[in-house]
Amino acid sequence: MTELFELADRYVAAGQDQKATDILLMLKRRMFADKRQNDFATLMDGVGAKYPHSQVILEFWASIHNELNRESQYSKC
Repeated sequence: MTELFELADRYVAAGQDQKATDILLMLKRRMFADKRQNDFATLMDGVGAKYPHSQVILEFWASIHNELNRESQYSKC
């Protein structure tokens, strides 16, 4: 699955934030179904921190923290 995170990373780098978000949403569904929420959040933290200029990615990142009841992480987003 890390390959898909890398693909999403490349989309953001290319300015195609929506395509990246589509991939991240698919990954979220898979990883949450596998009870790997913490793994997903950790990988998402890396993507979000790398692209603080992307509003789409930041909103998606914040929604993950909200869903996982990690609102205190907003200050890091």
